[in-house]
Amino acid sequence: MSQDHENILKTVERYYKEYGARARELSAEGKKVIGYVCSFVPLEMIEASGAGAFRWAPHNGAVTMDFRPDRLTVWLDANNRVERANCG
Repeated sequence: MSQDHENILKTVERYYKEYGARARELSAEGKKVIGYVCSFVPLEMIEASGAGAFRWAPHNGAVTMDFRPDRLTVWLDANNRVERANCG
């Protein structure tokens, strides 16, 4: 695993363990917060795929169609169960 991916995973893991930490950091800096990494990011899937970015794709939801080989998209079915996952 590259050093960049290792650093990304360490950061995601820290935010996972300290849920809301980054939002509080940004707020303390006077920045507006409109969203942040949820506590349900599947670290094992990110690590296994080698992805640097992650997103959920809800059932019947819209996602951008730009190609990013470093992004893992996890598609959910109507019951919010993982239907498929792919990078790109």
